[in-house]
Amino acid sequence: MAAARSAGKPVMLTYGAPLIKNGLGPMVIRLLEDGWVTRVATNGAGSIHDWEFAYLGRSTEDVRANTAQGRFGAWEET
Repeated sequence: MAAARSAGKPVMLTYGAPLIKNGLGPMVIRLLEDGWVTRVATNGAGSIHDWEFAYLGRSTEDVRANTAQGRFGAWEET
């Protein structure tokens, strides 16, 4: 990353929903603000969790409870 940024090259961070779900959104922001990362990409669940934290201050999905019951996701609510 340091070599790419020193050379003026972009650095892209791609991540899945667990990064946001586990509260690491502020780390992504810091990487962007400090110039270590210049682009980000995630999947749909990453975007949903990001919105939940921004709007509600928390994620509404309980992965452990839902998978134990054979369900996953909150697609009806979404």
